[in-house]
Parts: sequence; structure tokens; C-alpha cells
Amino acid sequence: MSICFKKIKNFKFFYFLVLIIIFLLFFIFFWKDQLETNYLDYAEGSYLYETYLLMINKKPYQDFFIPQPPVLFYIGYLLLKIYNHIISIKIYLFFIFKISSIFTYLVYDKVFKNKLIALLSLIFTFLLTITIFRWPTFTTETTLRFLISLFVFVYIFISEKNFLKKYFFLNLILILMFLTKYTSIFFILFFYIFFILTQDIEKNKKQLYLIISFLMFFIILILLDIFFGKKFFYQTIFIRKILPLKQKDLLLSSTFYYLIKFLPFYCLNLYLGLKKMLEKKYQQSFIFLISVFWFPNLIFNFFEGTYLYIFYPIENFLLIGFFYLIFQKKFLKNKNIVKLILYPLFLWSLLVLVYQFQIFIDNYYLISNKHDLLTTQKLIEEIKMRQEKELIAPPFFLFMAKKKTYDNFHDPFFVFYYLIKKDKKNTFEKTFQKLKKIRPKIIISDWRIKSVLLMIDKNYFDKYKKIKEFFFLNNQSETITLYQRLD
Repeated sequence: MSICFKKIKNFKFFYFLVLIIIFLLFFIFFWKDQLETNYLDYAEGSYLYETYLLMINKKPYQDFFIPQPPVLFYIGYLLLKIYNHIISIKIYLFFIFKISSIFTYLVYDKVFKNKLIALLSLIFTFLLTITIFRWPTFTTETTLRFLISLFVFVYIFISEKNFLKKYFFLNLILILMFLTKYTSIFFILFFYIFFILTQDIEKNKKQLYLIISFLMFFIILILLDIFFGKKFFYQTIFIRKILPLKQKDLLLSSTFYYLIKFLPFYCLNLYLGLKKMLEKKYQQSFIFLISVFWFPNLIFNFFEGTYLYIFYPIENFLLIGFFYLIFQKKFLKNKNIVKLILYPLFLWSLLVLVYQFQIFIDNYYLISNKHDLLTTQKLIEEIKMRQEKELIAPPFFLFMAKKKTYDNFHDPFFVFYYLIKKDKKNTFEKTFQKLKKIRPKIIISDWRIKSVLLMIDKNYFDKYKKIKEFFFLNNQSETITLYQRLD
């Protein structure tokens, strides 16, 4: 009998040893595939560079073009004022991700009334692809995830003894969400509809609260128009008229695959949300409906410039209906099954945490190998040593080197589509005239920048010579080329 027990113990040890080895190997291959992405995120590079322009006292929407509302840039501005180094921004990203995770855990615990299952469910959310990619990037989505988690926490856990104060605070968070990215509009509208349908207060008071909400948004929008000028709403909203629909194949494939993977979770959340609403369990109903409120943003994926990362802000709540359905079943009371599920996921979450710290410690984002890290450092030093006050380069490198580019040329995406379909405001005409008349002495070009310059003048690079090339292993071996003007 004792021999039999020893065999079982040895088997358990062998099982966990093999499991650890498999997970470590899978971790290495998994992250290698996940990080086969751009050497930098162009949106993040633009946001960082625009934050740098604020630091040197340039006025947003007037002195330079910004296609997004102002919250993210002023967060970056405040962080760099405290400590003028990219590490301050990365500390911010690390902490808002962790705080969002704590809020999510508390919400899960509220639903499941079981701390172990809440923790297990939270671990699952760390494994979703967009979460793996997006959490360390200085983008509007990362800040939105924090604001939504904060909003849900306040709505669920803050006492309603003084409901007016709570409602006022909730509206402030919604305003911040809206001024971080306009894609939060569906979430905001659906919340107010949910409030009308579920809040157990007198009809007159409901109307009063909605009037307060309207006035708060209206006053803020008027102040933005006064402070930033008439260009604010044009640059952040109306210029998007120049953006076309995506190519049919790309549009169908990206939307179709996303729906195959996640539409069942949205449908399940909708069902459980409505079910809890009918049972008058409004807090639980709201938790299940969070992802549903965000789902209409799928329509923005139809247009160029917006991709499925727009769902990152609610990924931590996307699987909650699935967890609820599974973890309410009695079979999980079997300790062996719980261990079989929990231990591998706990190990995986530790590996994810290791990855997060690796990015946190690094001075650059999304550098998955030593070669690209060293190449990035060399390129930044190359830009720093140049005496030119203005040059052309990808925005991430401009931010790191503390250099300026030609007016509004830090966002090649909008410049490219402006050249195809010009807007009535002639937003980039001044930039084009300058690029034609006074050609920059130095151009550090990737394929995006080169394609735009060749659209301005098909012979643009005839007056330049190639000086150096910088090769990156990521993004299918991308090359950045340094050109110098022939004087």
C-alpha cells in the first residue's frame, strides 16, 4: 500500500515537472510569435511625439495636428513634467494595468462570491491576445481600460447614500473616457439607457440627473472649443471623412474571425445581463452588459486606421458570462479538477508577469530580441548626433531623440490619405509646400514615410544618397534607411 502511495506522489511530481517544462517551451514559442510585430507601434509613436511637442510649449490643434481628444497627451505631459524620461510613462502604464486588474478581481468576486474563482477568472483575461499586446503601449486604449474599470468599481462598490455625489463622479469618469477616445460614445449612451431603465428613483429625479449629465458634457465641449479653437473638432472628428473603408478582403477576414472567436461571449453576456435585469439584480446585470455596451464599436473596424485593438478596454470583462456559466457548476467542487485547471494557469500567469517586467525594465517598447534593442539604440543615437533642427523620421525615434520633424509630418497615416482625398481645410498643404521648397537635409525613412514622399514627388529621393540602413528582425525584417541630401 505504501509503495502505491509513493508511486502516486512520484507521479504527481513527474506530472508537474513535465507540465512546467511544456509551459516554459510553449511560453518561449508563444511570445516569439506574439512579438512578431512592428518594432514600434506607430500610433504610440505619434502620441509620444505629440506629448513631446506639448513639452516644448507647442499648442495642440493649432501649432500641430492631433487626430485624438486631449486627455492622453496631457497625462503624458504631466508625467514628463514630473520626470522627463520615458520610464515615467512606463511606470504609469504598469500601475494602471495592475490597478485595473485589482478592480476587475473585485468585480469578479462580487459576481462569483468566491475569491479563488475570481482570481482564476482574472488569470484567464491576461491570456487574451489584445491584452498581451496592448498593455505596455502608451495609447488611448490602455487609459480607457483603466477608466472603464474605475467606472465599474465606483458604480458597484461606492455607497449610494449620497447618490448625487456618486452620480456626479460617474459622469466625470464618462467625460474623461469620451475625451480620451470618442469610441467610448456607445458605452456612454448605453449606460444612460441602462440608468433610465434600472435606477429605482422618482421620474423627476431621473430627468434631473440626465439634465445634469447633458449640461456637464455640453459645458466641457464648449470649453474645449474655446480653449483649443475651431480646429479641435475638425481634427478630432470631421477629418476622418478622408479615411476610406478597408479593402473588402481585409475587412471581411478581420471582422469574420473576430466574430467567430468572440460573438458567443457577447451573446452570452447579453443573455445573462437581461436575465439579471428581469430578476432586478441590476449590479450583476450591468457587469454582464459592459462588453455588450462596447460591442457596436465593431463598426469602426470597417474603416482604415482602426483595428480590433479597440476592444482592449473591455477584454477583462469579455469572458465573465462564460466564467459564470462554468464556475457555477458543481463539478468544480472536485479539488483535482480545480488543481488541473488552476495550477497550469497560475504558472502561465507568472510567465506573463515575467514578460511584463521585461518590458517594464527595458527602455524601449516591444523589443523582443537583443538585436532590435541594439539597433534601436544606434538609430536613436544617430538622430541625436545630427545638428539639424528639423528632420524626417518615424515619430517614436523623434520622441526618444528629442528632435522635431517638419510641420505635421509626424503622422504619415493621415498625410497619406490626405494626399488621396484632400479635405476642404487644406490641413497639410503648408507641410507639402515646405517639403517641396526646403527639402530636409536628413530623412530617416521606413516604407510608410517613403511612400508618402514619393506621392508628393515621384522623384523626391533623386536628390538624396543612401548613407546607412538599419535592419530589424521583427515585422518581417523591416528596414529603416538614412538618406542625406546632395548639396
